[in-house]
Order: sequence, then structure tokens, then C-alpha cells
Amino acid sequence: MVLRADGDRDERVRVEAAEAKRRAEREALEERRREERREEREAMEERHLEERRPPCGSPGSSRSHV
Repeated sequence: MVLRADGDRDERVRVEAAEAKRRAEREALEERRREERREEREAMEERHLEERRPPCGSPGSSRSHV
């Protein structure tokens, strides 16, 4: 009986460790996805701002070279 209890406890520890590992991997994946979405949003915002800027050298451009 003692051996059975030890074996059950060992199995429970292994299962809990595997679950913790899967949870950590899932959280890391979710964090990477959030970071990718944030970078995509920033890139889209930058492209949008570039589209709205007047061309370099045009009236109203802060980038004119005089």
C-alpha cells in the first residue's frame, strides 16, 4: 500500500508538472501573439501617418529643404 501511495503521488507530481509546463508555453505563445499584434498596429499607424504627410519639399511640409 505504501508503494502504491508513493507511485500515485509521483504520478500526480508528474501530471502537475506537465500541466504547468503546458500553461507556461500557452502563456508565452499568447504574449508573443500580443506583441506581434502590437507591432502590426504600430506599423499600420506609421504607414497611415506617412500617407497623410505632404511630400518632402512641398508647401506645408516640415521636411522641405530650403
